[in-house]
Amino acid sequence: MNENDNVKQLIGEHYNQGIENANKGLYGEAIEEFEKALRYNPPPEIKILLYHDYASMIWLKNDFQNREGASISHEEYEEVKKVHQIYKQVIDIYEKLTENAIIETEIPVEELYNNSKNNLSAFSLYGCIWRDAQGNLHRRD
Repeated sequence: MNENDNVKQLIGEHYNQGIENANKGLYGEAIEEFEKALRYNPPPEIKILLYHDYASMIWLKNDFQNREGASISHEEYEEVKKVHQIYKQVIDIYEKLTENAIIETEIPVEELYNNSKNNLSAFSLYGCIWRDAQGNLHRRD
């Protein structure tokens, strides 16, 4: 087994552990595993998968899907912005990858790309306002 194969195996191990953690509701631990896998600088199609799932775990860890955007703290809003940035990375990688070639991979990169575009659009204003103690709404940035 050459070095490239070892790296792919390590990426796969971290990814699989991340998915296993996510299935148990251990989103923080899943995030850590995806971060470890990304440190190996995987090929673009694997980055798309890792970044997509990484963004999803941040969203789930913070339970944003069950909360009103105005109810999140300023610190949590930073997490929302991080998710937006990660989805933008998925989109950028996919678009660069498909500029001049068709991608041959078993990874559903087009589906992940479309999902990232949809999520980015749907969440674009999430948390942009916040509610103070008196119930007044304010714009964040």
